[in-house]
Amino acid sequence: MPTRWVRRWATWWHATSLRTLFVAPEGLPQQLVVDPERADFGWQIVDAAGWPAGRLEEAIGATACHPFDLTTEIPLRARLFRVTDDVHVLVVVMHHIAADGWSVTPLARDLGLAYAGRCAGRAPGWAELPLQYVDYTLWQREQLGTLTTATARSPRSCASGRIPWPGCPSACSCPPTGPIR
Repeated sequence: MPTRWVRRWATWWHATSLRTLFVAPEGLPQQLVVDPERADFGWQIVDAAGWPAGRLEEAIGATACHPFDLTTEIPLRARLFRVTDDVHVLVVVMHHIAADGWSVTPLARDLGLAYAGRCAGRAPGWAELPLQYVDYTLWQREQLGTLTTATARSPRSCASGRIPWPGCPSACSCPPTGPIR
């Protein structure tokens, strides 16, 4: 299963957040969306046939726990372990910067559609995504502002004390009596 096949059939390429680098030239964070043909998600096929008990679990754990360098690696990694001719284990690891709990279910569904399509000899044929994650983050920035925006309402700026939470007192009027028990 060559990388070019995986790229052609992979479900994640229509989700730009999963092929984005996070760079900070001159200290300014930026997102750099990588072209699908150039995105490298560390695809490997590992022959795990005949491995002793526990080695597959260790290899899966090592794959899942290997840290990402988001300045040089997209936030997605995939590895396929071939246990027998009929048994394979696919490990897909996504960094939380690009996917959250809500993202996993549709991604797994799309991956299943892509696999079923490949088995039937056709492309999965899903529609272009109406919104990308970056659209949500831009909307959120518009709603909440940024740390440098005078009217910012982001949790970080409020938690830092720069901007009070609306309707909350600026100081606690309770006497300090120690931890709540």
